[in-house]
Amino acid sequence: MTAPRKPQDHQSKAPVEDFESTPGWQFLKPVSEVDGFDQTELIGWLDDLGLISDDAATVHPNLREVANFGRFLRDRFAKDPEGLTEFTKGRDGYQRVITLAMNYGVYVGKLEGSGSN
Repeated sequence: MTAPRKPQDHQSKAPVEDFESTPGWQFLKPVSEVDGFDQTELIGWLDDLGLISDDAATVHPNLREVANFGRFLRDRFAKDPEGLTEFTKGRDGYQRVITLAMNYGVYVGKLEGSGSN
């Protein structure tokens, strides 16, 4: 039987020292404006896509699920949905979505674990 997962198990091993250095950060809401339900769902999405694991670098998530995740990010976390959509257009836009979402999830997890908001 597998042991239950703890909140810290959902945090990425990759540190995010300064989320504001992540390209596209300006399109997302500050964590202080995001309720715990949406924070938990964001981390759940990252986990479902396999982006929070020791072998995340070798995971190849289903691109339809990545698209749905990107829409979730835009619909729930974007303070400028049109700007975020423009940011993701063009070559490798999906990579920008994944990078931004992953770093935002790690940022949310770090703040959640520290008791900050």
